Amino acid sequence: MPPHLAVIPGPVPVDGTTVVLGAERLAVDRIYRDSASFTADSLVASAREGISHGLILLGPKQKSCKLQTSEALDGHLLQSMADALVTEDLQVWLSAVEILDDQILDLLATGAPSDWKEAPMLVAHPSLGTQLLGAVEAPLREPSDLRELMSFILKRRCLTQTCLHGSRSHPIYLLRTEIRSELSVHLALFDLRGPVQGPSDFTALEHLIDLGAPESMFRASLLTTALKDSIVGSWHSTILATLEPEVADCTKQLRLLSKWARLPFASPRRASARVAQLAELREEVRELQAQHAMDDARATILADRSAMILEFSKAHDPPKEWKKLRRERDKTLDWCGLPTSDAEEALDLMTPYLLNMSDDPALCGRLMYLLPKGERTCIGSDPDNSVVVDGLGILPNLCSIVNVDDFKLTLSRPDFARRHVLINGKTMAKESMVLSHHDRICLGRAQIFRLQIPHMGVETIQEEEETLARMQRLECLLPEELTGFLPSLPRQSFDTTFENLQHLLDHSDALRNLQYYIKDLLPRLPAASALAYFEALRKVCYCVDEANMITREVRPDDHLHLEVELVWDIFRPPEEAILIRLMRYCKSDDGPATGQVVHYWSYACFLERLELMRDVHRVHCHARNGWAGANEMLQDPWMEPNLFPLRDVLSHALAQRSLADSERRAAEAALQELQEKTEQLERQAEIISQLKEQIMGVVSLTRELQEEPGDTVDPPEPAEPARVGEENFTMSVSSSTFSDGVPTGGQVDEDVRSRGFRVDKLSNTLLQSLAPALLSQSSLTPPHCYRDLNR
Repeated sequence: MPPHLAVIPGPVPVDGTTVVLGAERLAVDRIYRDSASFTADSLVASAREGISHGLILLGPKQKSCKLQTSEALDGHLLQSMADALVTEDLQVWLSAVEILDDQILDLLATGAPSDWKEAPMLVAHPSLGTQLLGAVEAPLREPSDLRELMSFILKRRCLTQTCLHGSRSHPIYLLRTEIRSELSVHLALFDLRGPVQGPSDFTALEHLIDLGAPESMFRASLLTTALKDSIVGSWHSTILATLEPEVADCTKQLRLLSKWARLPFASPRRASARVAQLAELREEVRELQAQHAMDDARATILADRSAMILEFSKAHDPPKEWKKLRRERDKTLDWCGLPTSDAEEALDLMTPYLLNMSDDPALCGRLMYLLPKGERTCIGSDPDNSVVVDGLGILPNLCSIVNVDDFKLTLSRPDFARRHVLINGKTMAKESMVLSHHDRICLGRAQIFRLQIPHMGVETIQEEEETLARMQRLECLLPEELTGFLPSLPRQSFDTTFENLQHLLDHSDALRNLQYYIKDLLPRLPAASALAYFEALRKVCYCVDEANMITREVRPDDHLHLEVELVWDIFRPPEEAILIRLMRYCKSDDGPATGQVVHYWSYACFLERLELMRDVHRVHCHARNGWAGANEMLQDPWMEPNLFPLRDVLSHALAQRSLADSERRAAEAALQELQEKTEQLERQAEIISQLKEQIMGVVSLTRELQEEPGDTVDPPEPAEPARVGEENFTMSVSSSTFSDGVPTGGQVDEDVRSRGFRVDKLSNTLLQSLAPALLSQSSLTPPHCYRDLNR
């Protein structure tokens, strides 16, 4: 069944139900004014019919204060589903995961962050669809339970962020509904909003749809595996796309939707009860176990089916499960230094606190760390700290904040954390300083917190809760431009000399290493160009510092380091005059370490590499076995693809493809031959079956004739044996009686012979002499088939 296309066009022009953007035109099923007008009624109706339904959200991340945030739309849709489904005759469970490339995280898992490496898995089943196994399922006793779960999920997403920028993960929310313990139906929300360009799971989705959704392509990524039921049509599916004409991805998304709507779709599959699903799985396991040859593919299928049986066999007690999971969630929040669900209701409204900042609208202001009066709050990755945070550049004991009297707060950090703790983009001149209201505290490259001191501001926590959406958009949303993370530059009547800019170099290692280049460059540039060059250098050095942090954590033994180099062409744009150099330093016993150039990258190429490095760091932190793509040409962002090794890889792939094609052709020929032999054997088996029936009939007739008593008939004279013709059969019997109206003692015509007859009162001697003739002239089979029956 094709998906239901719904669009929030925004300022994009529409013609009836057709979206028009330049040369692109897309016919849709429904157009909505804004996201608030979209409801989940169709999903609820599908669930009550016993058919699973997937809602797919497409579009840019909404960062404008005029638009509704991502979290508001997700929460609005899930809450409307919960309000309609959580009734007496329905039982509902919520699961939430986050997918990035080949990594999947459980957003409802509890425990310390170091224990969060047990990942769920997605298993595709031909009749039951894609199943999520190993994820925590939280029961919903009443609709209000969803708000508490969503609050924990968003906090969990904030805590799993390892870098400030470049989050390309996709959250997936799954509501499993049991209707009167008969049907098990899934309602899924796939939030795919974000950038389409660049390296992302979205690329695998595009390739899948471009190729017509072949079965083998669904295994290209976890995202396409999760979307399989919605793409092929075995679920009902709805696509809600938000369009923004100024976003470069808008045209690309319109083309994707057009191709998606033209795919061949199957009929929606009605859900079955868990009992029937378990019976089907157990039967498959028995068949697999009965097979003698167990290759890797069958072993994988057997393991998946066994895992599904274990998952489906879990006994559920919603009240007990809710209490247990709530205790575990509160314990996790308390371990991280966050207030629990009950403690949030009894907060002191005038206590200073820290709020997290993020470039994702859904995650702004979700982490609130209280700073109690008269106490020292220690911050770092060590579990003994009051506030436990982890990520890029976070040291075990990073800094501490002392709340003196709810008005005065001081921050202290050790000397080795000089560039790991920035206040408003600047390093601290001393190891301790007094904080101000709305100060931005950057910890490593993982978290930025905004300090709130209620006594020094006009707002309170109560007022902020009433205007939470405004605060998230305007105060806690990080800017898209990197200049928002750096110290502000004066714009008017500013003399761009090295002495005036020198104090702005201290926050960056890479920028500090360029101070002599900057000192020599600034006098050569016009006043208008000097500030632009310095601004470009600050941006690239900020990114290079982040890349070096990732390199030291992920590849500590490779001694790699990135540096910024300038091309002395002052008439080119600043971004084109900057190169990034990857160096490998080798330690020497006789002298200082020597460096060797590995690669040169342009600024644009380096930014693409940095996106991949951020993904690598996330895998390094959360995957069970860490990152295993080092020195792999297609996976290692520190490697530059070389034509000759790449050619070898392509040649090997083409050779494997040719071998696979030949094996496929041989398999097809063998299958055709097997089918022909099977048909031949079936025909022979049918002939044998007919022969057996005829033989049994003759044997039965022979036994009947031998057992019945009767008059004896003299055998014929030896000199004149009984003649049997080829075409007609005539038999003279002196005293024989034919039943069923056949005349006695005379000719037996062809019609009577062909229908069969019974001879009474024949002697054994006559029977033995006449049996071969009778059998050889049977109309059922040729004579040679019974040549030895007279024995």
